[in-house]
Amino acid sequence: MFATRVMTLLGRRSIATVLALVALATPLVYEAYMRSVAATFEIRAFSRDLSDPRRLAGFADDVFVGRVEGEGRFYDLDSTVNRTVFPVRVLEVLKGDVPSADILVNQVGGEDQYGNVWRIEGVPMLQPSETYLFATRSSGDDFLGETATPGVGHTLLASDDQRRRLVRRFRDAIQSAIPYDVPNPARSDR
Repeated sequence: MFATRVMTLLGRRSIATVLALVALATPLVYEAYMRSVAATFEIRAFSRDLSDPRRLAGFADDVFVGRVEGEGRFYDLDSTVNRTVFPVRVLEVLKGDVPSADILVNQVGGEDQYGNVWRIEGVPMLQPSETYLFATRSSGDDFLGETATPGVGHTLLASDDQRRRLVRRFRDAIQSAIPYDVPNPARSDR
């Protein structure tokens, strides 16, 4: 009854205009709503215990020192695995065949278009201009590059002394690595 009165008062063309405006405004209202309820979501940590550097060295395809060269780009790949891809300059290769050049490293988590933050429990996101020791597995996808092992795949190197100590520790861990019993299907050379 209300709709009939409105149609009579406004006329059919006006109703079409109002409906068109509502249709155009709906995505903007939805996005504004999503931004207003943005939250931080903590993703449970990796199910394997890789806290021992020998286990991590056995799991990783590549171990290297690298510097994050720019801001990451967030990708919602299949609504279950959100990743942020960062450009990284490889400074020193300890294990594997990662090129000594610029590569891509992806990290589980990031900030989506609505301001929601997704991250592994207690693990900070990579930061531009910072240097890290990375332990990665090949994603098998040039678009995503190397995947930082969730939870333990990157360690911020705050000083030259820390870098020297960690590099020495991981060189030893690589020599006495505990092999991971499931091969990486993305790497056919292993």
